[in-house]
Amino acid sequence: MSDDAAIVKEFLIESYENLDRLDQDLVVLEKDPANRDTLSSIFRTIHTIKGTSGFLAFNQLEAVTHAGENLLSRLRDGLLPFSAEITTGLLAMVDAVREMLKSIEASGKEGARNDQELISKLARLLEPLVVNSAPEVTPSKTEAGAIPSEQSVPNLGEILVKRGAAKVSDVQAAIEQQNAGDPRHLGEILVERGAVKSQEIVEALNAQQQARGQSAGDSTVRVDVSQLDRLMNLSGQ
Repeated sequence: MSDDAAIVKEFLIESYENLDRLDQDLVVLEKDPANRDTLSSIFRTIHTIKGTSGFLAFNQLEAVTHAGENLLSRLRDGLLPFSAEITTGLLAMVDAVREMLKSIEASGKEGARNDQELISKLARLLEPLVVNSAPEVTPSKTEAGAIPSEQSVPNLGEILVKRGAAKVSDVQAAIEQQNAGDPRHLGEILVERGAVKSQEIVEALNAQQQARGQSAGDSTVRVDVSQLDRLMNLSGQ
């Protein structure tokens, strides 16, 4: 067996194993859409497949997983609310990935495919991000931390802008950096760029989880500990 064939075989074995775990993660996610650990696990799976498929020149597989990765990145960072439509889109992506893996296993190629409609659908699911993160909101128009209970849970970028902690342009720049392939959380990127202080990210995450009604005590709200550690490291604390 040639080195290339061995690499492809290892890629297929690893991808199948990851997809089996991803199926289980999707079941968990349907029951608990706000589960950050599960979202991060799904993101890592697709990110890994995308990276390796690009290295192996499986361009169609890379394109589909890249579109899915962008969507999962927004979900993981709380920039998009989980919905039935998004679930359908992710399942369609997983089905397409499985089909291409089977074709690669059988023939060494992805097969004659046209996944542009799927890729476009996954891209359209990002549209609420553009609507929610781009409006010109001034702190004077909205009380800091005021989150109307009847509205959907705001995304992290929106909270930061409303609080006056971040500029819309900075949030959009961080989002564009994610689109370019940066797998980090939005908050991590903003802190590293010097656009937002780490404490402001923590407070925004607290406000977001309070809006979901997720309390971790009488008056304390639990945030993603791993993300908090990274934010503290970035800010030198």
